[in-house]
Amino acid sequence: MAGLPAEVCSQIARYTAQADLVSLCRVCRALQRPAESELYENLVLRDALVAYQAYLALVANNGIRGTYVRRFWFLQDVRRRSIGFLRSSKFWEALQAALITTVNLEYLYILDPSARNAWILDSPDFKFQLLEANLHMAWDTHMVAFLQGQRKLRFLHVKDSLDEGPLCALGPDSLQSLAQFSGPVLVLAELLACPLTHVQIALEEETTAALLPTVVSDLGRVMKNLRSLNVLYWPEVILIETLELISVSVFGPSLRYLGTISYPMMDRHDIHRCLVPMRNLEIIDLDLTAWMPPPIDIFQRMLATELRTFCPSLNYILFWMKSGWRSPLAVLESICGATFEVLSLVVVPTRLQRITVPRSSCGWKNGASGPILVKCGGGYKPVGVMGGAVFWRLIVWAFFLADM
Repeated sequence: MAGLPAEVCSQIARYTAQADLVSLCRVCRALQRPAESELYENLVLRDALVAYQAYLALVANNGIRGTYVRRFWFLQDVRRRSIGFLRSSKFWEALQAALITTVNLEYLYILDPSARNAWILDSPDFKFQLLEANLHMAWDTHMVAFLQGQRKLRFLHVKDSLDEGPLCALGPDSLQSLAQFSGPVLVLAELLACPLTHVQIALEEETTAALLPTVVSDLGRVMKNLRSLNVLYWPEVILIETLELISVSVFGPSLRYLGTISYPMMDRHDIHRCLVPMRNLEIIDLDLTAWMPPPIDIFQRMLATELRTFCPSLNYILFWMKSGWRSPLAVLESICGATFEVLSLVVVPTRLQRITVPRSSCGWKNGASGPILVKCGGGYKPVGVMGGAVFWRLIVWAFFLADM
């Protein structure tokens, strides 16, 4: 085996099942390095104790294994007893030391349940330049310092600051490659100088929801390249006001995707009036969970025809409705410890087109469980963490993040 060419060893490791890579590392020294490269390229860690051992392995031998890592995920499964280990500073210090060794890291996902450990991101020893960052951590001075050094970042998802007082501001000329953002409206207000094309805003508090029209107005003056805009938990009290601002914005005529609109059973003419200037809108996402009973198939077609009367460019109309079906959201609820409403999704194509959803396991082989990802623009967007289950929101993410 020692006489095999390096290319042959790399091909052997490449086509080895993920579960067998550890054994392959022990066969001989010639296969160890290519097997470890495949093993550590995509790190998905859901148990704090297992993750801690992985961090130590990355740091060992002068951090040689850290150079193999391209994608790093840490998402603690709340069903496992090791969740208590997350309260130890020892865990987070080991994570920071491991990240220092990952000089080729491109995709980073970290979930911090306590939102108190963003300090691990503030290190002068980080050498990697991320393409995508999913940081479920508090937006504070540590995170801002980290993001200001990420010159290649294209996709960013963050959580809001948990501390009282003004939000930490980004420095000038920061994140000039950022094209896609998902997070709170307060953080979005700090990104108005970025060349954003896809924006998803999460409104989880009434105090921040009131700021949505102001931020959308600011977006409407500068974001001429914006193509997709999605607002989660869009309050009806500010819906029409915000839609009017979108319709007269610089990006309104070129917008391709808009969601998620709480569509009323009656008095929909104000929404229709706002849709008229959006002459290039192709996909709209509508929330019909308040409709009792939910509209049947024929009525869904009627609603689609009604919308196309005012916005003829629409190709797909997505309806969200309450359902008694037990969706894979129940699986996510048990894993993440969060509460999800059981919904069903109906996609109504306005013309006869085949709906295709791009999917990738991002390196997982032979049906191994891992994050469900949407491949888009050379990158991967997380939409769930389930082993082989179909997550309906995948379709919405595929539309929202499509390169249109």
